Amino acid sequence: MRALTGLYLSAACCLFGQALAWNQQPDGYEVIDGFDGSESVAAWRRDWTAWKKMEMITNRYSPNDSCNTFLKMNDRFIYDRETQQYTVDKYVDEMQSRVGPIDSVLIWPVYPNIGVDNRNQWDRLRDLPGGGEGVKGVISDFHRRGVRVIIPYNPWDIGNRNESGL
Repeated sequence: MRALTGLYLSAACCLFGQALAWNQQPDGYEVIDGFDGSESVAAWRRDWTAWKKMEMITNRYSPNDSCNTFLKMNDRFIYDRETQQYTVDKYVDEMQSRVGPIDSVLIWPVYPNIGVDNRNQWDRLRDLPGGGEGVKGVISDFHRRGVRVIIPYNPWDIGNRNESGL
């Protein structure tokens, strides 16, 4: 029983230490408080709507983006291991044969492996075949096909180190 209690206490201390080390709101990351009753709902909604409109413009969100595909970079339709080449045309053709025209693709290089070693999300992008230049080529190929590219930012990925300049 003592060993089990010690194990629980050790785990709790580790988790508490990680929670203290975690920057709850990284620089530039915005959280909007909900309506608290001290202001009118109409005023809060007006301010929130203005913020949302500004963010959609800033992030280049398009309400016409009706078909988005989720692409893990180990998909065999995006990279040919024999030729060691990205195959964006093959991927787009396959997806369009399944779902019709695609407006955008979300490239997710970190899933499901983030956290299994000391690499962060940016290391995962750099470790893809061709490195950063290879990823830029993939983005250019998608743009050539009229497909927008979304690369997610994970603000919680701070367990290893900060990337300077981001």
